[in-house]
Amino acid sequence: MQLGFTIDQVKILVNFYTKKPSPNLASLDQIQQTLNQPVFYGIPQSNAVLTAINKGRPFVSDREAAGDLDRAFRLFVDKATGRKKEEMAKSA
Repeated sequence: MQLGFTIDQVKILVNFYTKKPSPNLASLDQIQQTLNQPVFYGIPQSNAVLTAINKGRPFVSDREAAGDLDRAFRLFVDKATGRKKEEMAKSA
């Protein structure tokens, strides 16, 4: 808010998201309660990222290895931009 953003302009993105967090990790409920804001999207942990970093290449360069992560990022972009909703509205 000090930077001039409203609460509606800020979206919470959870990196290394897992559906079953360990006792050492915060749950989505804990994150939402602490930040008083709903979680907009979760990006899952993927070995493809570590492999890409070690090779110095984008993780999408090996779509087979990064399949789930690639799909997660594409769904995130669709949700963040509202692209799927627009496409559905145009076809209706």
